[in-house]
Amino acid sequence: MSSAGYRIDAGRIPGELIGDVLTRTANVGTFTVETTLDTLVVPLVSGRRYWITWNGAAQSSVADGAVRFRIREDTSAGTQIALRQAPMNAVVNQSFGVHMRALYTAVATANKTFVITGVRQNGTGNITAVASTDAPTFTWAEYVSG
Repeated sequence: MSSAGYRIDAGRIPGELIGDVLTRTANVGTFTVETTLDTLVVPLVSGRRYWITWNGAAQSSVADGAVRFRIREDTSAGTQIALRQAPMNAVVNQSFGVHMRALYTAVATANKTFVITGVRQNGTGNITAVASTDAPTFTWAEYVSG
């Protein structure tokens, strides 16, 4: 079988996980101001594209308002590369899932930090980013192309 036209480089398979998957099994909260929920550090290669993904959950002490979740570069005040807004008009203290992805092109070959943040956008409740051993939060990076 000929392999002409196909090239596979070690460490460059689309969908391959880059570094470790961050798993959080404890709550973060309560918060109303922008708060760091998770921090992922992964080794990236300049010019390559990666998915940065966060799968989490949150709840509010009051059924009103909205929460904004962000994926940011480097710090909790860094450049926003993904935003997800979630309404908090469900039942009080009932958690809901949040899934966020950002497509990121590396500008340098080095370790890169991504920070997941949450902030109460409006409303009166205290927000908790919930997680437990049987319902953890996951943050990961995977190779796309380049």
